Amino acid sequence: MFKRWDLSKFKGGSLIISRQVHSQQIGFNRRQMTRLGWVMAMGGLLLLGSLIFHGKVTTRQVSMPISTVAPLAITVVVDGPTSHPGLIGFLATVHPRTDILDIAPLPGSMKLTLPNGAGGHVTVAAWKGVSMASPEIVTAAIDQATGFTASHYFFMPVDGLKTVFQTLADDTTTWPQGDTVSHSLHLLGYPRGIDRPRQELTFLNQLMTTLPQMTPLDASSLMGVAISSSFNLSQYELFILGNYVRGDVLRLTPLSSFKREASRRRRHHG
Repeated sequence: MFKRWDLSKFKGGSLIISRQVHSQQIGFNRRQMTRLGWVMAMGGLLLLGSLIFHGKVTTRQVSMPISTVAPLAITVVVDGPTSHPGLIGFLATVHPRTDILDIAPLPGSMKLTLPNGAGGHVTVAAWKGVSMASPEIVTAAIDQATGFTASHYFFMPVDGLKTVFQTLADDTTTWPQGDTVSHSLHLLGYPRGIDRPRQELTFLNQLMTTLPQMTPLDASSLMGVAISSSFNLSQYELFILGNYVRGDVLRLTPLSSFKREASRRRRHHG
């Protein structure tokens, strides 16, 4: 019911307010308001459910919860085929509420103990070993060798990184035009692993600064790189990781610092 206050009557200098009620109804009636309330309640429940379960969206490989507060500990590897092995590797800690990405290069000479396919194990240099087993097994071997447990991994074939370099050279104006794909790989220490961390960090910063300059159409040509990569991150975790391809701060961190952090966590949870 629509109610109107009549302010036109005065008596003895005092304002007398009388209420006039009109029988004509304007807007929603009680039944319509009830239905609208149910719709809003159901929408709120669906939104709440989305917020709760969004971090468990199933990827093509695994379903995993996500915390936007706790950092993501990730093993990032670019590996060559078994016929031409090679390694570009990092341990990375992503702090979702900052613009800093701590990275520790993985030395190619680091020893990994991997299954030999005959029921035993073999110990090889990391630059050879990363292409000998699945990402899950290699990540576990890297964890054992470094003492730092990374619950996430992202493995990209070297051909995918070559595609990235070639696309940057073709479709951006700031990427050094004289740099060949092989030279770019060499700057990152491929194939025998990183041995000049600060040089590689400078190049990575250049890479991450240039990528956002690509147009959406040009960037769409890199979809195949993600498809050919192996990872156990959810879509939301990939989104968080992708935020660091916007010129954010890379901080070179010694591998020993990652080990100390892993030891501190074990004592804290032990």
